[in-house]
Amino acid sequence: EAACRSSAYRLADLGFLDERIDAHLDGLRLAEDDGWEACLDALDAAEDAEDLFAPAAVAAEREDPRDLGKVLDATEGAPDRLRIVAAALGWASPSALGRVLDRLLAPRCPPVLHTLGITASAMHRRDPGQALEHALSSNDPTLASRAIRAAGELGRADLLPLLRQELQGDREPCRAWAAWSAVLLGDAHALPSLW
Repeated sequence: EAACRSSAYRLADLGFLDERIDAHLDGLRLAEDDGWEACLDALDAAEDAEDLFAPAAVAAEREDPRDLGKVLDATEGAPDRLRIVAAALGWASPSALGRVLDRLLAPRCPPVLHTLGITASAMHRRDPGQALEHALSSNDPTLASRAIRAAGELGRADLLPLLRQELQGDREPCRAWAAWSAVLLGDAHALPSLW
């Protein structure tokens, strides 16, 4: 993550780092239950948010949803920890992600987990459909603002009327992301709001 923000790294350097991360995760996946046990040990000893990355990435690939549940419990709802879990879901295979998203985007899912599902969907450029539209109208400002951002990332021009409506609202993060998404979707009228 630090390398992505540093001018000292070129695209080839970032590709090399990605390959290293993927190789380490592959080692944990191939080790199956032993790899998962190593992840659980790391989870128990986790001090920093970054310590959740490997357990979350491996848990997303496992069949048992309780494994990801253990990682989510370890986040304790802290935004920095949830951000790391979302990043780890970005490394999930499309088939594994589908299983995870089915649970995270369920209608009765708590807003914090629904936000995680919307984030993972947007990272994979996978349109969550009705779940995105439901999230746009959420009373939870974190979920709503993430859904508004995802509408732009996913090219959902059909949601422009809702984005324009949000531009008139009083929820600051929602207004900012509504302007960003609307401009991204080609609405030049939202440009002054973005400025």
